[in-house]
Amino acid sequence: MTSKTRTAPNLLAIVLISLSPFALTAQYQDKLTQDKQAIESLLASKHLDSLPGDPKTFYSRGHAVRAAALQKLIANCEKFYETQFPKRAFSVPLYVLDKNDWNERLFGAPYALPNYLPTNNLIVIGAEKNALARLSGQPDDPVTSDTIVSGYDYVAVHELGHYFFITLNHVRTREHWVDEFLANYFLICYAKGNGLDLPFSELPRNPPHKTLEDFERLYDKVGPSNYDWYQKEFIRYGLKLYPQFKVELIRKVIDNYSTIGKRVDAAALLKSLSRDTMDTWLKEMKE
Repeated sequence: MTSKTRTAPNLLAIVLISLSPFALTAQYQDKLTQDKQAIESLLASKHLDSLPGDPKTFYSRGHAVRAAALQKLIANCEKFYETQFPKRAFSVPLYVLDKNDWNERLFGAPYALPNYLPTNNLIVIGAEKNALARLSGQPDDPVTSDTIVSGYDYVAVHELGHYFFITLNHVRTREHWVDEFLANYFLICYAKGNGLDLPFSELPRNPPHKTLEDFERLYDKVGPSNYDWYQKEFIRYGLKLYPQFKVELIRKVIDNYSTIGKRVDAAALLKSLSRDTMDTWLKEMKE
């Protein structure tokens, strides 16, 4: 996921509505600046340990082994995509934080829900291997060693996907589900291109929300377990498209949002690539 602006209290909302668009923009930018400075101050105050090498990796004390494994995963993914897109040079720090060092208010996410923060240009991952699975109501990963990445560890690549689209390629679709789908497709291409087993094979049963309309309206407010269900559905849709398009789908999206691109609505672009596949997937999601 990427960080989002929190909903304002009703009184504040009334005040904001009365402001001009320029004032709103200035106020929003001020908030982003304040949040950015607060996050930087928080991370600097924690006196985190760090690892040499790329990407720059900082971690809560006692989690050096897991931090090194995640750093290697991210580094390998960066190498894969720098081969596919030679003009894109990755540069995004990785923070592997335990619950004590995590700040839910500033990061905009509960502990262990990975996040890419565009304003600060950093990725935040939970330090405990099974924290995200437990948050999502899933069983612990059978692979217990912190030296091996598996299961929900691959969400780090998903977050790198947000960085790749948002920061490296200036792709902002304005639709939550498409942004999340693209980050998952980024993960799929990396995993398939390197012969890795994809995580997230099991879907939670009977979630309260299943439609894209609900996801757009609520986003992460659907709750961790239901959010996990949506992410797995985006992966399932991506796996349907991958055999035909592979990395070329990513190129089409980047070209569409380039300065000379047509800037077609991202959902419409996906549908134009394979109308039957999207229609079938949407129908399956509502059953």
